[in-house]
Amino acid sequence: MQIELSQEQYKTLVKSLALAGWVTSVVNDEKFEDEVIAEKVQEFQELEQYILSKYEEFGAKDLVFQEPETKEFLTYQQVEESIFPILETYEEFIFWDELTFRLSRRDLLLNHGEDAVQIMDPLHRMELEEEYLVRYNDEFNRNDLSRLFIQVK
Repeated sequence: MQIELSQEQYKTLVKSLALAGWVTSVVNDEKFEDEVIAEKVQEFQELEQYILSKYEEFGAKDLVFQEPETKEFLTYQQVEESIFPILETYEEFIFWDELTFRLSRRDLLLNHGEDAVQIMDPLHRMELEEEYLVRYNDEFNRNDLSRLFIQVK
């Protein structure tokens, strides 16, 4: 199978790979013991190297270069800088979403008990959890983190 790309499409693909690279590099940096995750990260990295290796064919010397010692294909800093606004927006969304969800789940378990939550009707559990989600969303929308404190024992 072959895929034909214009020069602009190739450059967009390179930027997309840079986004994927940020995610997989975090996973890779953590040295996860999970072999399935490690294999998937390896697959992403191999595909990235293959796509980046085509940079000369697509006239993308302004985006990609080959590191002389390792022979690894890398993107220039301008590629990274061009994806930062997307990454920052994503991270901001994920931060609030995860914080809200995890605090809601924690409060649900604290107030109803883990055993009760496990046997709870799924719709009832979702309704109860939704109450916490709404409460935390409202709180964070109004006050950001200004009223969030951790009790250190």
